[in-house]
Amino acid sequence: MSKGGKRKGSGRKKIGKVVNIRIQNEILNEIDNKFEGNSKAERIRSCLKKGLGITDGEN
Repeated sequence: MSKGGKRKGSGRKKIGKVVNIRIQNEILNEIDNKFEGNSKAERIRSCLKKGLGITDGEN
């Protein structure tokens, strides 16, 4: 359930798309060692951005 105001356009904005995938443990361990982040999801996002050459939301 989203939270926020009752007015149109107010409240939390959905960012991105949920992707469910399976990744080998060896790859996850390597991502954990090479990338910084507070959570595994942040480290995986950093890895994907670096692989695509994206820096801070730029395409």
